[in-house]
Amino acid sequence: MALCAFLFAACTPDPEQEPSTDVNTPTHINPQDPSDPQDPNLTDPTDPDDPDDPEPQKPEPQDDGAVDLGLSVKWASCNLGATVPEEFGDYYAWAETEPFYSSLDPLTWKADKPDGYSWNSCSWFGNYPNVTKYCPAGLDIYWGMEGDPDGKTIIDPDDDAATVALGSPWRIPTEEEWNELESQCTWTWATHDGVDGFEITAANGNGIFLPAAGIFDAVNLLDSGSLCAYWSSDLNTNLPENAILLHHHSDYGFTASCVRYDGSPIRPVKEPEAK
Repeated sequence: MALCAFLFAACTPDPEQEPSTDVNTPTHINPQDPSDPQDPNLTDPTDPDDPDDPEPQKPEPQDDGAVDLGLSVKWASCNLGATVPEEFGDYYAWAETEPFYSSLDPLTWKADKPDGYSWNSCSWFGNYPNVTKYCPAGLDIYWGMEGDPDGKTIIDPDDDAATVALGSPWRIPTEEEWNELESQCTWTWATHDGVDGFEITAANGNGIFLPAAGIFDAVNLLDSGSLCAYWSSDLNTNLPENAILLHHHSDYGFTASCVRYDGSPIRPVKEPEAK
């Protein structure tokens, strides 16, 4: 059992991401229509110095998948690693930038992560209960000879899976931003294309869909289809082997404290552009 204490737009891929050759990894690009091939060596037939030629068409700005809910941040329309809102995406331990598996279907653990989502797989743990990063001073039980208290309570950008995958300013939401989403939007349990989760609708009429992707504990995926468990970037400062995540079932929910090695989805956010 996991040790917890108790979006409606299409997703846009990272334009710098290379197509995957792994048959177990979904391709995050739309293949070109083979009936309309384009030769990259062809030049633009328009002549900018000829007044009879039309002006070259400027490309439309690309939608980056950020949904404006009228809140302090914009929310991604999909989970990290997903291509449509109904996909679960990937599962991450807190402050880890890659999943511990090489494939979800079939579930295949990486060679150095045979225990799945466990203490042994995490970057910031020594011999339990020692942690080597993200620990407030004054909690000596978590240190010993493994490191020094660093006072860090928020994930660094280098350890933020959303920032690493998508680039700045994308990041994991804070606990406060999850609470804002809960308190200022309407949450409705719904089914989209056979996937259960929450329709989250803002006062401005915009919305996102949050699929109930469940949570990994060790090698087991728990509560898939019934639990929305999503990481925040906040450490539990009273129990730094834990971090804060959204823990939302169909009829109740809150931000909870959960052990840092568990694997949960990530829903990225970004600050609105300055006006």
